[in-house]
Amino acid sequence: KAVSWSYYLSFLKAKYECPALLLVVCQDRATAGWAAGPFRLGPAGWTVLSLHPLVLGPENVPVITDPEVAARDLTLATFSALTHGRDRNAPAILEALACALGTADSGSVAYYSELLEIGLGDTPARDTWRKLMSVGTY
Repeated sequence: KAVSWSYYLSFLKAKYECPALLLVVCQDRATAGWAAGPFRLGPAGWTVLSLHPLVLGPENVPVITDPEVAARDLTLATFSALTHGRDRNAPAILEALACALGTADSGSVAYYSELLEIGLGDTPARDTWRKLMSVGTY
């Protein structure tokens, strides 16, 4: 991954001449610890490039189960659901987020719903999310 990630970031910087940031979202502590790097590229004894991704994982993203808190920051609430998707609190997090989406515009609902659909992967949390969205909890 480090070589691919470095290539993607370098390509974006070279092509668009703008800063690029690698955000890695993890559902388990071990993967989050690994993904934080740093990843050093270059010959032995010499670092040509060092990659330090921004990692969101269970240890640095809060569990948000209060719909009012979720409504104040839908992005953070979505990352809470993604990073804690395998946690026992996942259903409560998803319920709070679904409720909070009731205060959001339709574009935001579609955006966050799709992000969760993809980000929760093949987990029980995704099934919970689909059920919540199908009954119109939001």
